[in-house]
Amino acid sequence: SVLSNSLSMAQEYDYEVCRGVWESTIPVEFVLKCDEVLEEPKPFYAMLPRISYFPLILPKVINYFTSVCEELHLEQDKLWLDYSGPVKMYYPIGVLFDMMKSDDLLPWTIALKTKDLPSNNNIGKDTLESMFMQSLKEADYLRRKAEIISSMKSEDHKMLWTGLAQNNFDVFWSVNKKLVDSSEKAAHLPIKLYRKGSPMRQMPLSPRTSSSTPTLLSDALPLLDPSLDLSTHSIISHGILIPLDTPLSWLAHNVAYPDNFVHLVAVPN
Repeated sequence: SVLSNSLSMAQEYDYEVCRGVWESTIPVEFVLKCDEVLEEPKPFYAMLPRISYFPLILPKVINYFTSVCEELHLEQDKLWLDYSGPVKMYYPIGVLFDMMKSDDLLPWTIALKTKDLPSNNNIGKDTLESMFMQSLKEADYLRRKAEIISSMKSEDHKMLWTGLAQNNFDVFWSVNKKLVDSSEKAAHLPIKLYRKGSPMRQMPLSPRTSSSTPTLLSDALPLLDPSLDLSTHSIISHGILIPLDTPLSWLAHNVAYPDNFVHLVAVPN
């Protein structure tokens, strides 16, 4: 309802929406699949922030399972997550849920596995931090040739990562607002589109059309994925149905993930 109200008022930056997006969570059940234990331990349950990443959550999951199974030794870099296939841990949790979950059953049950580790699937916290900062730089490059983030101090960069890692909205946004202000004046907007079974798609998208009107989501989708049939698919972000007449600049201001990309998922109706 907050999203609908904000859209109807045509606001560029809406604090309530940004805070609500940050605070949205997903109930997740982790089950351990490991030959080292004779009896499968009880699952670990958590409400996970949509905007976070699994490598930031796994230490708590590992601590739980090793505390209830004294004989168990788990190393994060040798573990992987499975939900009808490997879970790509370098994607935000909310994107993975919107893209992979095909039913309405909750909690989202994910298996923590110790054998047959897929290649290029598991990443550690340090690697995630590097990837996250690189994504922020890419987003700012699309907007303003990286003018803002390049002029920031290393302390500002650290606050961005600390705010995400500690799930602290105020710490993160005290710095990030400098990066997302004036999206209407940006050269391009950082937007990615996902569809299950298809590669992620992105391309430079201008906030305004050639006739100087705001670029709408309906204008952008044929450019991002010409094969996408909008009569059979809907577009969601953070689990929210996004109207096709939403201006891209509004999305970039209000529903971008902490990496400052708008992550859209096309799902079957």
